[in-house]
Amino acid sequence: MKTTSPTIWIERLAILKSIKPVQVVREIQFRKGLNIIWGKEMPDVVNGNQALMLSGHSVGKTSLCRLIRYCLGESSYGPDVQEEAIRSIFSEGYVCAQVNINDIIWVVCRPFGKGKRDLAELHGNIDKVLNGILPDKSYNEFLDAIEDSTMKKLPQSYLTEQEVEYRWPDLLCWLARDQETRFRSLHEWRTARSEAHGRKLGKEQALRLMRIVLGLIHENELRNGKDLNIWTDELSQLSTQSEKAKNEPKQKKTDCEVRISSLIGMTLNGLTGEEDNLLNFAISARNGIDLLQKRILKLQVDITELDDNILLQQITISSYHEELERVRFELQALSSKSTVESDDRSKQIEKYNEVKGSNCTYSARPFSECQYFVANLNALHERQLEWERSNKRLFTSLTETEQVEYLCQMSSELGALRETYLKAAVNKSTMQNEKRTKEEERAQLYHSVRTAEDLLISWQETEDILNGKTENTELKRLLAEINTVTKNISAGKEKLRAFRDDYETNRKALTQIYDDLLKGVLNDNYSGTVSLSAGELKFGITEDAGYRGEAIETLSLVLADVAAMMSAGKVGFHPGFLMHDSPREADLDRHIYNRFFNAIYSVVSGMGGPDKCSFQYIVTTTSAPPKEIIETDVIRANLSSYPPSEMLFGCSLRKAEAEQTELFTQKVQNAGTKE
Repeated sequence: MKTTSPTIWIERLAILKSIKPVQVVREIQFRKGLNIIWGKEMPDVVNGNQALMLSGHSVGKTSLCRLIRYCLGESSYGPDVQEEAIRSIFSEGYVCAQVNINDIIWVVCRPFGKGKRDLAELHGNIDKVLNGILPDKSYNEFLDAIEDSTMKKLPQSYLTEQEVEYRWPDLLCWLARDQETRFRSLHEWRTARSEAHGRKLGKEQALRLMRIVLGLIHENELRNGKDLNIWTDELSQLSTQSEKAKNEPKQKKTDCEVRISSLIGMTLNGLTGEEDNLLNFAISARNGIDLLQKRILKLQVDITELDDNILLQQITISSYHEELERVRFELQALSSKSTVESDDRSKQIEKYNEVKGSNCTYSARPFSECQYFVANLNALHERQLEWERSNKRLFTSLTETEQVEYLCQMSSELGALRETYLKAAVNKSTMQNEKRTKEEERAQLYHSVRTAEDLLISWQETEDILNGKTENTELKRLLAEINTVTKNISAGKEKLRAFRDDYETNRKALTQIYDDLLKGVLNDNYSGTVSLSAGELKFGITEDAGYRGEAIETLSLVLADVAAMMSAGKVGFHPGFLMHDSPREADLDRHIYNRFFNAIYSVVSGMGGPDKCSFQYIVTTTSAPPKEIIETDVIRANLSSYPPSEMLFGCSLRKAEAEQTELFTQKVQNAGTKE
């Protein structure tokens, strides 16, 4: 790959008005290294008349670039109107070039007029053409030779992996940009205004071609990139399918969350689908259920305590009831001054004896074992005996007044007992109501806990489905495929990084060329960078003070092309040929422009002069080159608008162009009228 000569370069170019007889309009000699085509400025006054044409413009600089491109394989040599103008004057004319391809000379001749063949000759000499002898071989053989020398040497895998295979015309677009692009971007090489009729590459395709040519891409990177694109598309499709498959379980999961939250009094604010939040929800739900269960246990304790208190109240009520009956009986007995045993007391003792063998309603034990029952029964017997022993005697021994007082005392005791009895009955009723309320709350909590636990199980099941943990589901299959594709993408990106490490040496070498060139044009305060951000090739200029401007941006792109050309024979596969049409027209400062020429000339001189130079750089300019450059032999042609013979075609095409424009406009109008 190391070489001291460009893969392809132009040695000579001739414009012929005709072959028979031979009428040479212009011949230009080129060399390796720097070649300047200068469209000279005119004085303000020519032979006493004011100059009518723009200085240095419309003299044929762009036309010359288009003719060179035409000789190198482009299908046209100018916009349609200009081609028609040239044909109207040079209908029998040719443009001929002597082209060096890998040190083998080719002569090509392409006609201006229609209906004539494109011709080429291997090991030819343009002098034969100037003597009226045209080549006799097919021009396609020449194109095949260029294709073989420039594109076939690129690793084939670079090309075969492309959706559209790169060919020589694609590379030529970069090597000879349209002047109309004005260096707006690294990848924009053609504009519609030029009517070049060639294929226009998109940004990604153009930058990839540049990387291939500059050796900034690994042999397997394109294949890997294509795989990554396929995997990325597949991942997008799988993700869409998985989202659709998640809709139903997601809705079910959300319903579970809302219902659980309602049951346990939990808020969903701030919860998302992130793993930590999902874990927090499960823990919070479990904690909420545990709190409900604790409330149930507390209610059970309260209900048991209420049962005990109700039993005590019932015992109290029974005790007061018996005492109330006793006092009332005695009062009735005394009030009636009866001296016989009360039937009620006897009946009461009889009832006690009847139930003595049965169980107590409240303690679930036999009455005979109930101390309270036995004590009451014994008390009845004792009172009966006491009544029999003394009451009758006591009451009958009292005076009538004393008997009345005694009866009043018994009546008061009866009222107090009744009040205490009623209070105990109210307390019992209150406790029973409270017990019923707590039992209802306990039952509701039981239901909430069972429902919440069932919902939490359903929630976990849907969560497992969403996470692909449930076997034999469509979502598990999709998530497994997503996982596989994601791993493929990750591994592919890792390989991509490894591939890029392989050509890091080339990037550093190109950066050094670019940086040296930049410092030669500006100064050491500026640095040139070549980077690959996400696979996108970028050339940049940085300055210590951070100064940026449109001129600097333009310069970075101009120097990017030149640095790429200068890398020929060092890194990559650049053919070492470059042609720029009036780069200063793209807002380059005059001072920078002069230093630009000096820097390139210094590089050529540093290589040992044009004969040992590894590149050919053809550049047109309207602005005068620096004086020291003018004094060298790099000016290949001086073009001027006055006299017209100093123009590229030896005459002005303006009148012919105007006529062709008028004819073209008339054709368009006629076509519109017919429609």
